[in-house]
Amino acid sequence: MLLRSIGLTILVVILLGLFLYSFYNHFLIPNECSGESLFLSNSSEYCIPYSVNAVIEGGSIHSLNFTLLNGKPFLTIWTENLTESGNRYLFSAIPDTFAIHMSYKSNATLDVMIMTNQQYVRWAESNETVLNYVLSDINSTSSFWFNESEGCAAYVMIIKSKNNVPFKIYPDEQALYNPTNYATGACA
Repeated sequence: MLLRSIGLTILVVILLGLFLYSFYNHFLIPNECSGESLFLSNSSEYCIPYSVNAVIEGGSIHSLNFTLLNGKPFLTIWTENLTESGNRYLFSAIPDTFAIHMSYKSNATLDVMIMTNQQYVRWAESNETVLNYVLSDINSTSSFWFNESEGCAAYVMIIKSKNNVPFKIYPDEQALYNPTNYATGACA
């Protein structure tokens, strides 16, 4: 009976070892990045927003939507064209430690507003006009950088039709990993 239990234990260990070995060349990266992916480059670690899919295959890391710009991860965050009714808006959180580059085209004039979390709460709850947005861009075609989030996690972006007409947006939003060692913008 004892030999049978030992034999069964050895068999289970061998099968588990074979199972793990068969998946050795394709593991997701476990990390402490709280809902984000971990990117390793030249002994540096970067936490990348959750929309990046990173895997290790045969000892190499692969990702679908970022490149390196001056040695820093440069990610494509949003390129999906969307159609929205004129009485609704699009909402996006701006990731901390990243400089954001937003470029878009639209068939309507859009009001793209970057505001603090507190400004957004006042704006959304009471439809209050918030003066002094951190950034307000009113155009049908635009391209701009937002850097105040490099040391601050306090921003959101709202996109809505300026004249409450239905709109289609063709976005190209990218983020450059560029953390500061000091607080920036609303966090300073």
